Amino acid sequence: MFKGFSEFDVQIASVLLGVILAQGVNFGNDWLKRRKIKKALLDELIQLRMQLNIASVSLERGIQVFAKGGLIPNKHVIIEGHIFSNSYKDAAMYLNVEQRISFQLIHSLIAELNSTLRQQAATVDRAVEKEELDVADYEQWGRITKSAYRTGRQIIWHIHFHLENIKNPSLDYGGPIHESYLKFLQKIEDEIDSIENSAEGLDREGFERLYDPDRFKGGYENVRE
Repeated sequence: MFKGFSEFDVQIASVLLGVILAQGVNFGNDWLKRRKIKKALLDELIQLRMQLNIASVSLERGIQVFAKGGLIPNKHVIIEGHIFSNSYKDAAMYLNVEQRISFQLIHSLIAELNSTLRQQAATVDRAVEKEELDVADYEQWGRITKSAYRTGRQIIWHIHFHLENIKNPSLDYGGPIHESYLKFLQKIEDEIDSIENSAEGLDREGFERLYDPDRFKGGYENVRE
């Protein structure tokens, strides 16, 4: 027995020490869990950016086909952030305001893109059912395809910005970052015009060609001005 302490005192101290150690272990486990989730959310952004780059290539081809007076029955894979959907709530309170706004904005835009891609597929299905392509379906498919391209490119910008500014992905509305974003939106419109113009000189062989060196001049991850 410790000198100056009764057996009761030692028992109480042992209990308190056990409680403190248990709380410390729980805190450590919770900290590790939050850290893993936060890292997984960032890793998922990288994965989503890769999927969006692939979708951008397909949508670019769709814009070219539209410019030539047609449409293609391509079915895009729905882009989903499973980690965000299932685990974001466990990490949200440990993120700062800018991080939460950025994550929510990115995944809201992804939901909007998926809705647009479903509309695109429905337009093609409707044309197939009628066994003809009327002007209304053609025009709608073109508008939807361009809209999907815009949204996809915007999401890529936001993901890139978040990954480059993990601690503070603030858009700084009215500031230089916001200005840079608006310039990028204009760049997307210029890209769409360029894609449509590039279709003018394409024949059937050009459309079927698998390798286009112009696609490797900066790539779809080039989101800077």
